[in-house]
Amino acid sequence: MSRVFTTELKDKDCLYSMVPKHIPTLEDIFESTRDADKGRVILQYLFTVRQRMQENPKKYPRIKRETRWCPAASENLKGLVHDYKRIIQVLKDNGIIEYLENEQGKASYQEDEVPIQYRVIFPKHILKAGAKKYRWERIETNSVIKSVGNYYSKRYDRHRKKVLKRTPWLAPSIDFIDELYLELPDNPFAEIEGYTEKTDKQAMDFINGRAKFLAQDYYGGRFYSQITSLPKILRPYLRHSYGDRLAILDIKACQPYLLSALFHKPRLLELIPEFLDLYPRIAKHANTASTRLFYKHCSTGEFYQTLMDASGMKKEELKDKLFGHVFFASLYKYLNKPEIGLERWWSQRLFWSIYTDPFKTLLALKHTKRADIPKVDAFTLNEGREYHLYNTPNLMAARLEVEIVLNKITQTCLKHGLKLTTIHDAWLISESDKLNVLDIYNSAFSELGVNPPAYSMKYPKF
Repeated sequence: MSRVFTTELKDKDCLYSMVPKHIPTLEDIFESTRDADKGRVILQYLFTVRQRMQENPKKYPRIKRETRWCPAASENLKGLVHDYKRIIQVLKDNGIIEYLENEQGKASYQEDEVPIQYRVIFPKHILKAGAKKYRWERIETNSVIKSVGNYYSKRYDRHRKKVLKRTPWLAPSIDFIDELYLELPDNPFAEIEGYTEKTDKQAMDFINGRAKFLAQDYYGGRFYSQITSLPKILRPYLRHSYGDRLAILDIKACQPYLLSALFHKPRLLELIPEFLDLYPRIAKHANTASTRLFYKHCSTGEFYQTLMDASGMKKEELKDKLFGHVFFASLYKYLNKPEIGLERWWSQRLFWSIYTDPFKTLLALKHTKRADIPKVDAFTLNEGREYHLYNTPNLMAARLEVEIVLNKITQTCLKHGLKLTTIHDAWLISESDKLNVLDIYNSAFSELGVNPPAYSMKYPKF
């Protein structure tokens, strides 16, 4: 038997004598799992039991009043939440319930599908002569749906409090997120290219409030929310509750641009002082012709097109190879996997043939020893016996992005009362604020002594 189910049923005839002793709230049940959807069936069942107890406290004998939760025998209910199928199976195996499938033949556990149905078997010792041996339960009430919503709302409030404790000036941006909603066509599968069942579930989770979350990367400082995790094909269908038309301001080739600006203007390291010791490696090729060309192409938005013309590849394929083998890849040559090794060699030669010195700078940064940047090493994952931080260019670009995009541009916009939120290297803004945001955007880069990068402006569909 799995370690999750460590206790034997004390009384197989009575489900309700098995009560977790230290699970006082619904929030505690889900505290240890990232995927609350899998545990929703437990949440709904618990809520139903609670509601019936409030109606008739004597209906469930021997239940512990301090918790009022009684789904199954377990020392740790949190462990059960990770796999709702297993708890259902245990309840069935012990003759406690019969779990029915929905009309499509799938196990139903979402409150907006066909109602969940249980056939709960009555304990033998409370049955009277001629009484039914079981009862049906259909979980379809608005109160159950409300309980699920309450859970997600409370969890979101905790996330909000944690983020604002660290970065209080983000409050207007979070308010802007809370005012957004999705407006999908009647038949999104037919009208939205690439719309799948997975996308549909993500859309429904967003609409029903189950996708709400806020977080901030502890080291880098990137801001995450339900907007950043929303699939790109759904972003055009975002609306603002106050009726403002939205626009998405996106930096073109943001990560290459940040590296090119850093390679050409090494003093940008002052924004990320934990990397200042690496200044000599960057300054060595800062003013060479190929570094200036790299910086120019990234600033004007020609970077990807230049390499596409040289390679004949499409943009998405090219980006995959650049990020997978050039910018943020290790120095490993894949000698044991010739096909991958050849792809890596070819991708690096492509980049090197046009941007020779930037490629040398990337190699120098990838040879950074852990002892060279101890403040950064303290925040990175343990890589076993590896002596180098191959992901140094990645860490530098991520920190620069946060310092410029979030802490400089976004913070200034919010101070001026503009409505917007970040999607990493892009902004979702109110169209009425577009010109003001662009003024701050251009000024921020000019103050740093670099050319503002090219951008694209996209508008949601109506």
